[in-house]
Amino acid sequence: MAYQSPKIAGITAEQMSVAETFNVEAPQAAMTWGLPQGHQWAHLVPEMKEYSFPIDALSRFLTWLWSMLSEDSFANIWGPTGSGKTQFVQQVFARLNWPIISVDISEETDVRDLLGGMQLRDGDTTPVPGPFAIAAMNGFAVVAEEFDRMDPRKTVGLNGVLRGGPVRLVEDSDTVYRRSAGFKVIATSNTNMGRDVFGNYVGGKHDLSTIDGRFPLYLGYLAPEVEVPMLLGAAPEDVRDDAAFKQLVGKVVDLANGIRSRFEDGDCDFTMSTRMLLRWTAAALMFEGSARRAKMAPALYSLNATFADGLDAENRTTLFEAYQLAFGEDPAQFDSALVTLGRNQYRSGGGQHPGAGGMEGR
Repeated sequence: MAYQSPKIAGITAEQMSVAETFNVEAPQAAMTWGLPQGHQWAHLVPEMKEYSFPIDALSRFLTWLWSMLSEDSFANIWGPTGSGKTQFVQQVFARLNWPIISVDISEETDVRDLLGGMQLRDGDTTPVPGPFAIAAMNGFAVVAEEFDRMDPRKTVGLNGVLRGGPVRLVEDSDTVYRRSAGFKVIATSNTNMGRDVFGNYVGGKHDLSTIDGRFPLYLGYLAPEVEVPMLLGAAPEDVRDDAAFKQLVGKVVDLANGIRSRFEDGDCDFTMSTRMLLRWTAAALMFEGSARRAKMAPALYSLNATFADGLDAENRTTLFEAYQLAFGEDPAQFDSALVTLGRNQYRSGGGQHPGAGGMEGR
């Protein structure tokens, strides 16, 4: 960590307690840096939301952020879909009050889209900076989402800036955007940019020169002891300590972890993110009346409303089997509830049910 107050985006940073800033157990002497409230780039700072930080990942990321490691490498936050990679990055920078630019990467993304290029304006060809150049000039962090989706033949064109160099336009190498203090590159990806054993993700194996320039940080699904408090903390204050709601949240996390294990093993082609669990538990409270009218548990009604209704028949079967295993509802009542929900082809015991109608007023 730096000993003198550094600059971020041209603003002098202030020391902040790691324990207080991130609400984690950390030594009292553990400090980091962040920007004061109300600075000129506040509109580029992510919104702060309820989040429980995995302490090891946070420690490693902050070490990279404030050490020489970030001077010649980019941070690669990788892990399975739904593990909260983007949320982790956003909530770190939200608490540091640090401006970021996020860029969505796809197979069609070109180096020019990221660095910038020459454009014809008013009859003259002029350089136009891309998001990486804008971030470099101003001292923002840039977050490249789904970075492993980019064509591996193109990512090598970013090696210079990823290893600490200035941003140079491909079409005009004389146009150089120098790095200002605070410029960092973070890439999120579902793979380690190498092999995807189960073929769950789009993308290919990237060049070793690109992989060699990264600071890898694997972010798996949150442990129950981290995820459960996060879900409870996001709930209204009047239900956080309610025993029934705590039991519901525990079962929700159990179900999700069962699905996640199957997904990581290649036995299931969908998974459940913490973001989805937040929607589910919130909906369980909002749909209590609708669930009573439909004569079913709010947990099942809200699971269908927020997630299952978007799955095909096979995946709905997988999800409902996991639900029954985690919640242990009476099989006959469970079958009846699924029929009421409609659009299902699932029945406990392996039979198929054609689905009958839909709920009145739905």
